Amino acid sequence: MFNQILLVFAAVFAVIGLMTTLYAVVQSIGARRGTGARAEVALFITDSETAEGVVREYAARLNSGLCGLRADSLAVVCQSGGETREILRLLEGDISALTVYSAEEYSRHVKAELGIL
Repeated sequence: MFNQILLVFAAVFAVIGLMTTLYAVVQSIGARRGTGARAEVALFITDSETAEGVVREYAARLNSGLCGLRADSLAVVCQSGGETREILRLLEGDISALTVYSAEEYSRHVKAELGIL
């Protein structure tokens, strides 16, 4: 009797796992298709201790398509200078969609993209 109960639980969890996996695959395929419109995700980094991890996590999520967003580029606006900014500049070589800006540079970038300049 106990073995049958365990078997039922295992079967239920196997079905749930299969459905979750299928849902993730369908969402990923749908996100990769996109609408043809360009999109950019902007991150405003204030904590220099976790900046690299946060940027890598967002880039991985955008690249996988599992987050529900489709973006062509990832803009990181870094207020702090020095070592954090240099680390993020080095990440630009690892992550092709990443661009690091200061607040002023990002403001000019947005104005140029919108044709305001």
